Amino acid sequence: MPTSYDGARIEYRDRECVVRTGTYRVGGGTALLLVDPATGKELAHLSVNMPDFPLRPDEIVLRDCGASDGILEVLENVGVVASTGRTAYRGKVELPICKVMTCELDREQEHSRTSGQLGQVKRRRSHDERER
Repeated sequence: MPTSYDGARIEYRDRECVVRTGTYRVGGGTALLLVDPATGKELAHLSVNMPDFPLRPDEIVLRDCGASDGILEVLENVGVVASTGRTAYRGKVELPICKVMTCELDREQEHSRTSGQLGQVKRRRSHDERER
């Protein structure tokens, strides 16, 4: 049975981070965020919102380019995502489609803002945050 990785700690570019799942307000797709564990501040958006692209509820288009280049390998190594072998294009950039390996893609009501074209994301609270 898959384990929930909502709140998984990873090391990325010599920095400890927490991976959080969320829901895009536009389209309702799953979002992946990288968060500072000490402050809760969002460091990066690991997924791309593509509401018109056919994805399953547990799939994302991973932003494995630019500042997030190499994140697919990191997330696969710790079991947060699994590549589906499919890709999507955002402009001229080919991005991997991944399955989020979590058993609780529940819809929390905590909100956070994202920047640029991503729109707003509702962040799902980790198990630790819900118990506080």
